[in-house]
Amino acid sequence: MSSISDSIRSTLTYIFYNLVREPTQLQKLQRELDAVSDISDFVALQQLTYLNGIIIETLRLHPVTLTGSIRETPAEGAMISGRFVPGNIKICAPRYTIGRLESCFERAEEFIAERWSSKPEMVRCRAAYAPFALGILILSTSLWPLEPFLLFLLFKSSNVSFPLTQAHLGRYTCIGKNLAPQELRYAAAQLVCN
Repeated sequence: MSSISDSIRSTLTYIFYNLVREPTQLQKLQRELDAVSDISDFVALQQLTYLNGIIIETLRLHPVTLTGSIRETPAEGAMISGRFVPGNIKICAPRYTIGRLESCFERAEEFIAERWSSKPEMVRCRAAYAPFALGILILSTSLWPLEPFLLFLLFKSSNVSFPLTQAHLGRYTCIGKNLAPQELRYAAAQLVCN
C-alpha cells in the first residue's frame, strides 16, 4: 500500500503545481465541483470530465514511474514497426519521454486537460498514454506514431523472459490502477473545495 500512497502523494503535488500555474484551469475545476451536490460521492466524482482530464494530463506529464516496465523479446525475435528486433533483447519505453512526444500529443509540453475531453484531436496516439504497468507490454503497429521514438533502450540479456503480446492484463499489471484514480479524484476535490 505504500506504493499507492506514494503515487497519490506525488500525483497530487503535480496536480496542484499545474493548477497554480494555470489559474483558469483551477477556476474551471472549481465550477465543475460546485455543480456536484456531494463531493464525497465517488460515483459523482467519477463522472466529472474536467477533474478526470486534469488527473490524466498530470499523469501524462508527470508519470509516477518515469520509465516503463522492461520486457524481453521472444527467443525468435519480433517485428516492431517493420524492424526486426532479435530474440532475448530487453526493451524499455520511458513514459516520461513518450508523454512529451509531439508525434503522440499536440503541444506535448503543455498542460491541457481538455485534450482528454473536448479536444481529443490533441491526442495523436492514445496508446502512448499508459500511466500504470500494463502487465504484458503492448508492442504492435498501433503504437507507431512512436516510430520516430524508437529510442527504446535495447540491451542483450539471457535472464528473465516476458513475451511480447497484445494483452493489457497479466500478473505484472499495477494492482492500484483502479484505486488510485478514485483516491486522486476524492483528494483533489476535497482540497479544491475545502
